[in-house]
Amino acid sequence: MITNNFLQRIFTAVFGGVVFIFLLTAHLYTYYFLWIVIFSFCIWEWKNMFQLPFWLGLFVLIFLSVVLTFAIIDRQNKIWVVVYVFLPLVLFRNVSFSQILYVLLGIIYLGVPAYILYMTAQQEQSFYLRILFVITLVWTSDISAYLTGRYFGKHLLIPRISPKKTWEGLLGSFFFSTLVIWVWFQAKFVTEQKYLIIGVLTAVSTPVGDLIESAIKRKAEIKDTSQFLPGHGGFLDRFDGFFFAVATQFWIP
Repeated sequence: MITNNFLQRIFTAVFGGVVFIFLLTAHLYTYYFLWIVIFSFCIWEWKNMFQLPFWLGLFVLIFLSVVLTFAIIDRQNKIWVVVYVFLPLVLFRNVSFSQILYVLLGIIYLGVPAYILYMTAQQEQSFYLRILFVITLVWTSDISAYLTGRYFGKHLLIPRISPKKTWEGLLGSFFFSTLVIWVWFQAKFVTEQKYLIIGVLTAVSTPVGDLIESAIKRKAEIKDTSQFLPGHGGFLDRFDGFFFAVATQFWIP
């Protein structure tokens, strides 16, 4: 039976996917614009998820911007800007230790993939192809895990973290991700051997990233990070697996 929620998921996925792919591949500037928008929404959701003050959410955004800018200018000494930008936090009153930890966790959780996406564009001529390959596998993993788990899932994966994810959904995501890797190579969209390693790492790490975000949401006691994307929840819900996947495959030259 097709539900309204399922139709919303399809519409959002198709419309959002077209816009995403266009901005990703059109130009280097649209590539940067795309990720600036996505990470801005993610930071806002992170702030709301842990009920952080507005200025703390703004701090995370400024912090990531400063670190990325400083990395462009002087990559060797960027650790000092990390220290000096983070120090003002201790000067504010009415900030609990847990809030500081959530800010630090947010900087790591969002800052690492943001930096990797920037460095990928700087270091690799066909960067858009690499990112498109990864995101295609992530989407395949998410969709196939959802559908396989919904119609065939009987054995829960880790119920204390995610009560709906099943072993059948995990196996379905692996199967269809492998099929997509095979299609990319058969169509000769990619030919280099490294893409096989990237594909395997992405297929394995995407469900892990999804589970990590589920654990974070459990800690925050919420179901979805927002309702920005109808049928999908928030940007953190949609890009959780991708953030983890893009971090694991970055080290493949």
